[in-house]
Amino acid sequence: MFDPDGVLWVGTEGDGLYRFDEGAHVRYEKLSGLPSGWIRTLYLDADGTLWIGTAGGGLSRLKDEQIATFTMRDGLPDNTISQIFEDDDGNLWLGGNRGIVRIKKHDLDDLVAHRIPAIYPQVYGRADGMLSEECTGGFSPAGLKTKAGLLWFSTIKGIVVIDPHHTVSSPAPVVILEQTLVDGVLEFPVPGQARGGAKAGPERGETPMESLSVAPGKHTLEFRYTGLSFDAPDRVRFRYRLEGLDQGWFEAGTRRAALYSSIPPGTYHFQVIACNGDGIWNEDGASLWLTVRRHFWQTWWFIGVLALVTVTMVAGGVRVVEKRRLQQHLKRLEQERVLERERTRIAQDLHDIMGAKLCRISFLSEHARRCDGVPVELQEEMCACLLYTSRCV
Repeated sequence: MFDPDGVLWVGTEGDGLYRFDEGAHVRYEKLSGLPSGWIRTLYLDADGTLWIGTAGGGLSRLKDEQIATFTMRDGLPDNTISQIFEDDDGNLWLGGNRGIVRIKKHDLDDLVAHRIPAIYPQVYGRADGMLSEECTGGFSPAGLKTKAGLLWFSTIKGIVVIDPHHTVSSPAPVVILEQTLVDGVLEFPVPGQARGGAKAGPERGETPMESLSVAPGKHTLEFRYTGLSFDAPDRVRFRYRLEGLDQGWFEAGTRRAALYSSIPPGTYHFQVIACNGDGIWNEDGASLWLTVRRHFWQTWWFIGVLALVTVTMVAGGVRVVEKRRLQQHLKRLEQERVLERERTRIAQDLHDIMGAKLCRISFLSEHARRCDGVPVELQEEMCACLLYTSRCV
């Protein structure tokens, strides 16, 4: 395949994709980001984006030298793409082993940019009149687009012609919440407004929704739902969320059950929506208000009483500790006061005893000094002793 710049693109069976430009060539393989070396078909759109259909690797997009791949995990019905066309509205049409798929290119761009979690293409198969859902490939082109915009796909049982301008979309499926099981036991929700602070109710002018109240404790909850679509019920896909617990929508695909375990006490809103094979969503879906009751020790009044008792006990403990500290301090002050009184008494006693002894010494010295026959030197010493004792007294 040649592009407008004269670059030749060659897809191989097992050896990847080659790009030849003025004698130089580049090979794209698994190491380069291509999911499969088996190339079934190539398509270059008006923006210069190369779309690559692989065998078993899904659909790849080569844009600005970056390869992005879309597989069944992203919403495609098959990982083998044998034919790629584009209609006048910019939609891609893919022929694979499980029918013909119509995808909006901007949905693929949003998926690469992580703005959406998955794609929901429109799929055509036996229910739409195809004798075989397996489209052929291995040669180029395996189909064609006419000047009138009709798309011709080759299958193993003939040619399928699609007019993209007159495609008829089936209505969105009706979503029904069939059963709610708590620990494997079927529960029957009751009509009316949910309790415990429900967001919807008669006061907002909305239709009262069913509610279910679950006993306290750890439980396993299973919500079983379905989508009624008479055109292709096997293509119905679902999303669900438990508002108040889930951060966003969960992509359930074709699975028709949602399982939760150990939901904390509180009020929740379970919602499930569905889309048909054409990607048309029933945004209203089905819903159920769920209330998981609390044990008495988990209620606000019990927590409040417990908090009050705890605060009281702490305050009482602090008061007892402070009282003991004050008593110990007073006891220590009393002991210091008694000790100081004892010291004062002892000092006073020592002072009285010493004074009495000094007075006696003074008296005896004065008497001895006045006696006749005392030497002059001894009298002088007695005078000095009397002078000292008088100063002490």
